[in-house]
Amino acid sequence: MLDQRYSKLLQSSLRFLTLCLCVSVVNSNRLKAQTLSFPATRADQQQVIQVDFDMPLNLRTVCFSTDGKTLYVGGYKQVLVWSLTDAKLAHTITDASLTGMITAMTVSPDGKLLAVSGSTPAASSSPVILIDPLSNNRITSIEQSGDCVMAMAVTNDGKQLAVGTYDGNFTLWDMNTFKQVKNFPQQGYAISDITFDEKDTWLAVSNRGGQVQAFELAEDYPIKINKTMEDAVTSLLFENGKTVNLAIAVGRDKERSVRLLNAKNPRRARKFGGTPDMPLDIAWAPKSKTAYLAGSDGNIVSWARMGRVDKTFKGHSDWVTAIALSPDEKLLASVSLDGTTKIWEASKGLLLATLLKPSPQKNDWLFISSLGYFNASSVELVRFFEQPDAAQSALRKQWLDPKQINEHLGFNAK
Repeated sequence: MLDQRYSKLLQSSLRFLTLCLCVSVVNSNRLKAQTLSFPATRADQQQVIQVDFDMPLNLRTVCFSTDGKTLYVGGYKQVLVWSLTDAKLAHTITDASLTGMITAMTVSPDGKLLAVSGSTPAASSSPVILIDPLSNNRITSIEQSGDCVMAMAVTNDGKQLAVGTYDGNFTLWDMNTFKQVKNFPQQGYAISDITFDEKDTWLAVSNRGGQVQAFELAEDYPIKINKTMEDAVTSLLFENGKTVNLAIAVGRDKERSVRLLNAKNPRRARKFGGTPDMPLDIAWAPKSKTAYLAGSDGNIVSWARMGRVDKTFKGHSDWVTAIALSPDEKLLASVSLDGTTKIWEASKGLLLATLLKPSPQKNDWLFISSLGYFNASSVELVRFFEQPDAAQSALRKQWLDPKQINEHLGFNAK
């Protein structure tokens, strides 16, 4: 279906003009205006869509629902729940315990539990809120001691949750009783990532000090891997989901690469080049055996079978802080410090849509496809640059089309 759509798009581009959607952004961290450009195809005269971006959210977390139809994005004191089948911001999840940017989030494999955490820096505790994704109601909370929660992972059987904090606390929780079952020795640096192997036999954790550890999920939690890299480890995963090799993203000043640690001989760490400027997150597609790596240069690269880089995803204007694959591996979602969420065709690296929430204090939102069709909380949010006021209404009506977005993402229109 995607091949047919892009064949039609290629044919259309020969006849129609190609232009950009421009969004003016003020990044609160960098205190300077930015302009983000998104490819679009217009069937008539050259036009530019303009949207005011009041204060971009420095997005850090993203995950798909288990059916791949919903995208959860961590915002400021709330989770943005985007419906991909309706091309809209369906609702937001808020809680009194979410007091800052959402810093960690994960969905249980059965789709019945969404774990979220977001607190202000230097907090004495960082609650993890457990939510029912179907009703969006809070089930309970876990009182994790320590500073902001930076990483979480659920076992594949959904029975245990691992939590890591900014000040190095690393714990394991029972998801039936919601009680802590293991408090690992505190690490000296912020936890950066946590992952389980596909059989839930090993648990791996990394931190900003470059330390990588893998524990066997047995009675005494024996350490199977204990290695310290020369620089910060930002993300990790088990290649093919198995405990044979552990892929880690290393990135700061001394080294910026991906390394593959062999469990039998962790001293050997095969190095892969061609990574983004500073690797920040890594995702693995088990069916296609493809690794995806996000970086500080605003790019995402894909490696087929952990080999050379075969595709580069370009579209973000700032650090890509997190990426996630849909369960069928057809879509890749990314979030960035530029305040945008993007959806890509994973196999081709093609941008499909951009999702925006212009202000954390308002309910405005925009969902726009790479073909230029959009859906918005209000059509007044969108302006056509240098077009007369009399023409604005007709242009908005022409390009306001959630059905076109729905089909572009590969979902059957309702």
